[in-house]
Amino acid sequence: MTSWNGGSSSPAGTSTRSGARMQTKDLRPHVTEILSKTANGCLQELGYFPGLLRQYKASEARAREWQGENIKLFADNRKLSMALKDTQALLKPEAKQTMLALQEQLHYAQLELQRAHSEVGALMNERTVLQSRIAAMETDRQAFMLQYENLRRSYANAFDELQIIRGRSRAMQQASTSSHQGQPSESFPS
Repeated sequence: MTSWNGGSSSPAGTSTRSGARMQTKDLRPHVTEILSKTANGCLQELGYFPGLLRQYKASEARAREWQGENIKLFADNRKLSMALKDTQALLKPEAKQTMLALQEQLHYAQLELQRAHSEVGALMNERTVLQSRIAAMETDRQAFMLQYENLRRSYANAFDELQIIRGRSRAMQQASTSSHQGQPSESFPS
């Protein structure tokens, strides 16, 4: 008599049971690996990558730092402008060179302030883009988690069905073994 796996069955059916256990042990890591690769692939397709949150936080920190610098530059600019007005009021003809140097400093300070403004604006735009990407990724992550949960349930159902089939197979093998030994076999519903 041959068993379901094509080999000869032992009197107690031990080779079939140990083979089934080995198949289950081999199947679980394989299924886990497939699920892991699928999950990682989905995350990459959605734009998730290691360091995304760190990059976002670094951008926010830079924006705050530049905003602070912007405030300082604005205050310095006002002080410089007021000092220039005071100097012009007290200015004598021989101090024109000093006034020109101060005007040049003021001009460079204004250029630096404009540069800081444009960088802050760019960072704010980048922050908005990152926030919208993160929100979209969160929506996609939730959908992915729902799919994952459905897959997990399907796997659990398939595993339960496999256990039932194995139980029936063992019962049929035992019935077959007992009928060969001259004992009446029991019938099992299919």
